[in-house]
Amino acid sequence: LLWRLQERNDSVISSDALKSMNKSDGINVCIKLLRARSTTPVLFGATADLIFNMFSVTGNDKSTHNDASDCITIMTRKMKEHPKDSTIQEACCNLLSIVVPKNRLHFKESDGLKEVVVVFTSFPDNPTLCAAAAKVLWVTSARPVFFDEAYLEDAFCAVESAVGNASSDPELLISSCGFIANAVTFGTAAKDAVPSKIPVNALRLKVEDPILFHQAGRVICALCIKQKKLVPKIIDKDFIQSLVDRFDSSSAEFLCAIYDVLIALGNLSDDFKQQILSFSCLELAKSHIQSSQ
Repeated sequence: LLWRLQERNDSVISSDALKSMNKSDGINVCIKLLRARSTTPVLFGATADLIFNMFSVTGNDKSTHNDASDCITIMTRKMKEHPKDSTIQEACCNLLSIVVPKNRLHFKESDGLKEVVVVFTSFPDNPTLCAAAAKVLWVTSARPVFFDEAYLEDAFCAVESAVGNASSDPELLISSCGFIANAVTFGTAAKDAVPSKIPVNALRLKVEDPILFHQAGRVICALCIKQKKLVPKIIDKDFIQSLVDRFDSSSAEFLCAIYDVLIALGNLSDDFKQQILSFSCLELAKSHIQSSQ
């Protein structure tokens, strides 16, 4: 009943209901349901979804720290106990993506990253589930001290394989690029291990998704700083041309993402700079961004 109440079409009623549940100790009530051995996979998924939404209205409330820790313990245990149940795995990944930032140390100590990486190999043809797992990698890697680099190459391979099976799934691409950008920016990833084709192919997609282009662009910009020798191997003049061809977009946010990539490439080498200048695209990008704001 609680789950149905928060699913109301009226967003104001839904938000108020979630806040009221939270004040009435709703998270702890739901955590007891998650712990119960008799809870079915469907009920477990609905309960985890409800907790996810209750956490989403609490913001950075420090009082939820212990609740987040409890959820992490339950989620990692459930993932180990039900490795082949996609409903439970997806519910766990979705909830982990919002509770891990509240208690990253506990997630690392619980070895939860290992269970998340396993999801990709267990469900390679389930892009929705893989996207949920990739989001956990994304939020975890935002603080490198809490990301166990022992799993980094396995995570790269897992993400690359998942994207290969669903190369145009926006949620999977966004989370994958966000994770790769963090790993390159903050980590010590070997150049041969970085799945660099993912952001390059994402930026070639004929879609106007500012978030996707921003995250894919972050990877290219990070590579230009951290792994300069790799970039000329994955970027060619046709790639730059494909970015220039997108300048008729009406979204300033979308154009800014492209502009950042071109600036990073131009700063990397004279060769890239000459290619970019040959299209006169930086000035063109500026004019489009200004006209669309």
